[in-house]
Amino acid sequence: GLFFGFAFGVAGVASAVLGNLADKTSIEYVYNICAYMPLLGLVTFFLPNLKKKKIE
Repeated sequence: GLFFGFAFGVAGVASAVLGNLADKTSIEYVYNICAYMPLLGLVTFFLPNLKKKKIE
């Protein structure tokens, strides 16, 4: 439901932005940018945990 709707919405906006960037620069430039995008997923591993730990 909500997760898939958000994911497809973000993908649609990102494809429009990357397509515009490819028109202004080159497709090779966009491929180079996309090659590093999975690293953003790895960076999320190091984000702090927002849940407060309970003291028992």
